[in-house]
Amino acid sequence: MKAVKEFELEEAKKISVPLSDDTLISKEESLTDLKKYQSIVGILTYLATTTRPDILYSSNWLSRRTKCATKKHLKLAKKCLIYLRDNRHLKLRLDLVKEKGNNITVFVDSSLGNEEERNSCYGFIIYLNRSPIHFKSKKLQMVNLSSTEAEYVAMATAVQEVKWILNYMKELNIQIDTIDVFCDNQGAIRIARNLTTSGRTKHLDLKLQYVKQEIREDQRFQI
Repeated sequence: MKAVKEFELEEAKKISVPLSDDTLISKEESLTDLKKYQSIVGILTYLATTTRPDILYSSNWLSRRTKCATKKHLKLAKKCLIYLRDNRHLKLRLDLVKEKGNNITVFVDSSLGNEEERNSCYGFIIYLNRSPIHFKSKKLQMVNLSSTEAEYVAMATAVQEVKWILNYMKELNIQIDTIDVFCDNQGAIRIARNLTTSGRTKHLDLKLQYVKQEIREDQRFQI
């Protein structure tokens, strides 16, 4: 990678993950010159939004520090570049799409706010058959009261994206037979499947009830 050579990271120690949760909090003073950090983050953001969803969360987290980055943040950004150097063989695979018999699969997850940030961060990836066609990671604007709520909000956001994809597929005359949504929080799954409003969900914004509506109206959805 050109960037690895530019920042003299050819001989750096191997990294197995782009960013680990136990290194996120930094109380150091901000860097006096932020240009190097901002340059690395720009490279990471471009790669994450085009061909490398495996660093999407990392680049998203690092990009929120472009105005107040510390030496530790710069070190983490460089580690992410090293991870890309060691995993440059990874790539997206796109298969041919049939007119009928296609399947959409969604994997969604969310974290609860931590010491440094009270807002949760969510991520999802959407597959058309075996091809990843859309992926996203973002910090939620609202503060969630529990991990169940954070997961449900993430699921609602992903389902909204799926709805847009379904409309686009319809214009291309591509038939989608099934839509499988995978979430690792049983509480969020129960809320999505329950068509009534309970005490746990009545405070949520009405737009977040979108998941329930889609499950009721579109039998292709399986949560």
